[in-house]
Amino acid sequence: DAAEIKELLSYKEDSAGAIMTSEFVSIPQDLSVKEAVKEIKLQNPPNSEIAFYIFIVDHVNRLVGYITLRDTLMAPKDALVKDIRNDYPIKTTVDTDQEEVAELFRKYDVIALPVVNHDNQLVGLITVDDVVDVVVEEATEDLYKLSGTGDVDELKLVSGKLIFAIQSRLPWLILTIFGGIVASYIITFY
Repeated sequence: DAAEIKELLSYKEDSAGAIMTSEFVSIPQDLSVKEAVKEIKLQNPPNSEIAFYIFIVDHVNRLVGYITLRDTLMAPKDALVKDIRNDYPIKTTVDTDQEEVAELFRKYDVIALPVVNHDNQLVGLITVDDVVDVVVEEATEDLYKLSGTGDVDELKLVSGKLIFAIQSRLPWLILTIFGGIVASYIITFY
């Protein structure tokens, strides 16, 4: 666990690598469906959206496709995984910005997105829960910027000291007052 956490901490803060989980289900492409089901059971996926997609990898762990749990259960037991897989998985790289990752989720309406390194090797998975956290964080950041408090530390603002609120909002308040005065003069002439 410590090695996994250390690796996740090595990625840039706002990147896909920083928000991904290293828990995912992947199987080799050369298995039969019957062998694939056994392998999935051995990996014991958690009861979450992580278990919905099964990622197909080649002999050097490069992502080559995916299948859903439903596809696996409905396929004939003697069929090969590589024959029933979807060959074009929507994926992202470890250094993709988290806002771009959120856009991929919105655009393709997926519940999980595989994360690959620069050699196309599967290294993690981002779930829709992780992206919701990103969207909330970005929306909060945008709201702070709109209220003129984007440059002030959040802890200072919620500390309750009036000086921090005044200091961060004063330029915007002055701009609003002058804008109101100019607007009233314009209205007076008409």
